[in-house]
Amino acid sequence: MNSTAGIRAANFVGAGKITLTVSDQKARETQKYIRAQLLGRKATDPKVKQSYKTCLEKYGDVVKSISVAKDSFATGDYDTGFTATTVAQRDADACNREVTAGPARGGVGERNKYLSNLLDIVLVILNLVGG
Repeated sequence: MNSTAGIRAANFVGAGKITLTVSDQKARETQKYIRAQLLGRKATDPKVKQSYKTCLEKYGDVVKSISVAKDSFATGDYDTGFTATTVAQRDADACNREVTAGPARGGVGERNKYLSNLLDIVLVILNLVGG
């Protein structure tokens, strides 16, 4: 995050917006990665395929929730932003549980952890600015 443009000079609201933008990018990258795993050779086992399908559905929800959080942040509706960020984190965590507990393993766990850390930062910022 330190290398992200504007982050060092940003106030809490600016840092929150920047962090949500990075979160959105990372969520979309992870969604693309999961889709590639689902369509790739690694997903020949029906159980693995189902794990990736579940994850892909969850990540569709993650991307939508982050979009709501970004819109809410822009309008100053921090309560809705907090709720949407919490939902995004819950759905990413559900994907993580799916792939770590099930037969599908790989890079999804690391990607989820990074996204979860970003969303934790957003939640802290929302607590600070939203009162």
